[in-house]
Amino acid sequence: MSRPLFGVHCLAARGFSKARLVPIITSKPWANKPVSGEAWPRVSKVGFQRDDGKTVHEIVQSLPYWKNYFQEFLYAYLHSDGPVYYLFAYGDYYRATGDLDFIRAEWPRIRRTLDWCFSAMDPADGLMWIEPGDWGSSESSRDVWKDTQLQGMWVRILHDLERIARDMGELLVAERCQQRARQAEASIDSQLWDSEAGAYLWGLDRQGRPLKSLVPHHAVSFWLGSLPTPRIEPSLERMASADFRTDWGVRSLAWSDPKYDPQNYQAGSVWPVWNAGVIVSDYRHHRSAEAFRTWQAMVRARTLGGLGPMPEVLSGHRFERLTEGVPHQMFSELAVVNGFFDGLLGLRIDVPSRRIDLSPHLPPTWGTLRVDRIPCGPGSLSVRIERDRDNYKLAFDLNWPGGACVNLAPELPAGAQVRSVFLNGKIVACERDELPAATRLRLNIQECSGRHILRLRHADGVDWLPVDEPLVRAATSRNLRVVRARWEEPCWRFRLEGLPGRQYPIDFFTDRPVVASTTGELLEQRKGRSRLVFRAPPTGTTNAAGFVGWDAEICFRPIP
Repeated sequence: MSRPLFGVHCLAARGFSKARLVPIITSKPWANKPVSGEAWPRVSKVGFQRDDGKTVHEIVQSLPYWKNYFQEFLYAYLHSDGPVYYLFAYGDYYRATGDLDFIRAEWPRIRRTLDWCFSAMDPADGLMWIEPGDWGSSESSRDVWKDTQLQGMWVRILHDLERIARDMGELLVAERCQQRARQAEASIDSQLWDSEAGAYLWGLDRQGRPLKSLVPHHAVSFWLGSLPTPRIEPSLERMASADFRTDWGVRSLAWSDPKYDPQNYQAGSVWPVWNAGVIVSDYRHHRSAEAFRTWQAMVRARTLGGLGPMPEVLSGHRFERLTEGVPHQMFSELAVVNGFFDGLLGLRIDVPSRRIDLSPHLPPTWGTLRVDRIPCGPGSLSVRIERDRDNYKLAFDLNWPGGACVNLAPELPAGAQVRSVFLNGKIVACERDELPAATRLRLNIQECSGRHILRLRHADGVDWLPVDEPLVRAATSRNLRVVRARWEEPCWRFRLEGLPGRQYPIDFFTDRPVVASTTGELLEQRKGRSRLVFRAPPTGTTNAAGFVGWDAEICFRPIP
C-alpha cells in the first residue's frame, strides 16, 4: 500500500489532483446551473486561480470546449474554503517530501492565494468569513458566515505557511502567519465553543449569532490538531451518540435537528469524507474500538453498487447510496486510506524535521499487519506487526539515507503489565502512559535507518470489541453505540446506547476472569476471551434516533 498525502487528497474534494495541484473535473449535473448578470475576475494564466488568488472548487468535464464557462457559471468559485484546502496541500506536501524547490517555484501562487485568504479574514478576530453567496463545509446553506471547520483548517495552514516561509527566509510572511494563527486560535476558543452542548458550533451566521446545529465537519480539525484536546474529547462523545452516528458513519446533521433529512445531500446524509476526521480523531483520542468500527463500515461501503468504488454520500437512515451523489468520489477515499494510515497505523512523517511517529492501534481481532514501501522522504518505510495475548513484535525497515528520528508508541490493552522491552535483541527502557482506554509505551530512536525489531512481553491487559451485526444493504442502524469507555483498574466503565430491549454482545480479550458486571450477562468465558451480553433498558427516555442510554461496569480479577 502507498500513502497518499492528506492535503492533496483533500484537494480532490476541492478541485485539485495530486500530480500537479491542478483541478479535478466533475460530472455533477448541478454544477451547470447558469447565473445571469454575474461578472467574475478573469482566471490567471498560471492555472485555475483568479488574479485575486481565489482557487476553483470544481469544474465540468466539458471545460476545454466551453470557452466562457467561468463567465457563465458560478459553481467553479463558489467555495470560500477552496483556497484554504489549496494552501493546506502545500503544507502537507512539504511535510511529506521536504521539496523546498517545488515550494519555491510555486511561491507566487501560494502568496496570491494567501493574500486572498487574508482579504477574506475579519481583522477583528483573525477568523475567515464565507463570502456572501458562497458555501463553506456545507453546500446546503449560505447562512454560515464563519464556519468552525474552516477556522480549524485556517489555523493549520497558518502554522504550515509560517514554517515554510521561515525555511524560505520570508520572515515577514512568517511573522504575519504566526500572529494571525494566535489570534484565530483565541477567537475559536471564545466564539465557537458551545459549553451547554459540550460541542463546537457549526459556526456563526451573517449576523454573528451562533449556529447550534450539530455537524461533524470540524472533526477534520480535531485530526489536524488545530483545536484543544479538552474540548475535542466531549465533542467526540457527542458524535458517538445514535443521534449523530449510524452503523455506517456520522451523519452530516444530527437527527435531533429540525432540518434533519436522511435523504438530504448535506443535512442528514452520511459523508465518508467527514467520517475521515472522526475516524482519525477517535484513534488519536483513545477511542480505538469506535474508530475501527467506523473504518470497517467505510471499507464495506466500497461494495455498495459495485466492487471498489467509494460513494460520495450515503443515506442517513439506511445503508445505501444517496441517488443525488456520485457513485465513486475520490475525496471519499480519505475515510479508508487516511483512516488506515493516519488512524489505525498512527503514522506521521515529517521529512524536513527528519521525523517519523508510529503509533499503531491494532484491533484485538488482528494478529498480524504488514505494510510495505510507504513513501518516506527520499526512501520508504515498511512495517510488520505480529502479536498475541502476551507478546507484541513490531519490525520496521527504514530506507532513508542519513536516518531519521523514529518515535514508536504502540498501544497495548488497558491495564497491561509490561514484563520486558527488547530493541534489536537488547533490553531497553521506555516510558509508559496509562491512557483512558489503553496502555501506551513510548520509545525514541535517534538517527534511525535500516531494519529494527521491537519485542514486548506483557500480561493481564483487558481489550474489548462489540460483536456487530454485519452491514447489509438498506439496513437501518441497530448496533451498539459506545459513547464513552474508561478503564479504571480493575474495571471497564461504559456509557452505552442501544435500541430498547435489544441484546448486545461485547467480547473482552483477556485471561483475567470476570468477577462482576452491573448490566451484562456472561455468555461465554474461555482462555483469552469472555463474551458478555448487555441488554438495553426496555423502557426509558430515547433520543431522536430511538436509542436509549445506560451505564455499564465490568470488573475483572484484580492484579495481585
